[in-house]
Amino acid sequence: MSASMLSLAKTPLTASDLCSLVGISDRAFKQMRALKAVDAANGTGKAARYTEEHVNQAKRLHDLMAESGLSMPAAAARLRIDAALSRVSRASKRRLAVEACFRGSVHNLGSGVYLAVDPQARSALQSQLLKELKSRAEIIQSMMSEKRNATASEMRSRVHRTR
Repeated sequence: MSASMLSLAKTPLTASDLCSLVGISDRAFKQMRALKAVDAANGTGKAARYTEEHVNQAKRLHDLMAESGLSMPAAAARLRIDAALSRVSRASKRRLAVEACFRGSVHNLGSGVYLAVDPQARSALQSQLLKELKSRAEIIQSMMSEKRNATASEMRSRVHRTR
């Protein structure tokens, strides 16, 4: 932006002033507001005024669309994601990246290792896990039963030796 445009952006602007400053149509600006890519105006109706921050938001969206060839909804979503990522920790960024790549639930296994479970595969995994747990429970029960039987027979043999 030129110096005169920048000074103009510091004073409250109407929607049409903002559009001409950024180089977009009124219709494109209305779509930006509908997508919430630009914050709400200060005031409503004809009294609505926009600030330098509004100009910057519209300009960032317009520039991203021009540079990347993204549609306005896609560019707005990308800006929202970038803004959200700037506010979160590194570990949370990794988790968000995993969630963005995979549908379903994401479980942190520690040390930056994540397990992404597809909702359809989740029920199959749960039933398989239940079978495995039941099998292990049966093994443990049989081992406990064998140990009880061994202990009981050991006690009987001790009783017989003492007689």
